[in-house]
Amino acid sequence: MFDIGTKIMTGQYLTRNLATDDITVSSHLSSLTIVGNKISQILGDKKDSTSIHLNFAVKERQDEPCILAGAEELELILDSKDAFELGLVLTVMGMKNHKSSELSAVEMKLYNLIAELNQM
Repeated sequence: MFDIGTKIMTGQYLTRNLATDDITVSSHLSSLTIVGNKISQILGDKKDSTSIHLNFAVKERQDEPCILAGAEELELILDSKDAFELGLVLTVMGMKNHKSSELSAVEMKLYNLIAELNQM
């Protein structure tokens, strides 16, 4: 379920818990294992000014020197247009390995999420 909150001086935001399996973030120097814990949408004055924030917890903090050494949390911020495009691609890629009988459940979940957001 989406929670609605108010951010001081910037308007409202929608927040939903985000539970993921392990996600690997890597560079040419090192990698980290993270898990999603929250997704928020900052609602600005204009539709185009919204941004999507994905918050992740670092599973196993690394102490060796690297660009992300010592990180405990990471955040990915996307423009709403980029989030939409990325979401479509990730949804399609995630659905690719599902049986057609499972696709109707995915479509219903998507429908329910959209309906929940439209009620706010």
